[in-house]
Amino acid sequence: MDDLISRQAAIDHFKSITVATSIGNKYNEGFVDGLNFAVEHLKTMPSVQPDIIVCADCKHWVCHDRRCGYWNHGVKPLEWCCYGERRTDAE
Repeated sequence: MDDLISRQAAIDHFKSITVATSIGNKYNEGFVDGLNFAVEHLKTMPSVQPDIIVCADCKHWVCHDRRCGYWNHGVKPLEWCCYGERRTDAE
């Protein structure tokens, strides 16, 4: 996952462009407004990095039979699927 940029790094980058383009040029106002809009939306966007839940950490994992309660078949602890849901302490 080395190709992902942090959300804060993107926000800092847009803010630096905003400051550089807003100095002394009234024609850049629309561009600066667009950058400010982007910064505000970057703060609220969900992460693109997926939260992968392995079978051993999933609420559907049945430890004593090493099987998945969702699919009802045997699985290895480090396998995963798109239906994985993180187990809480109560489960």
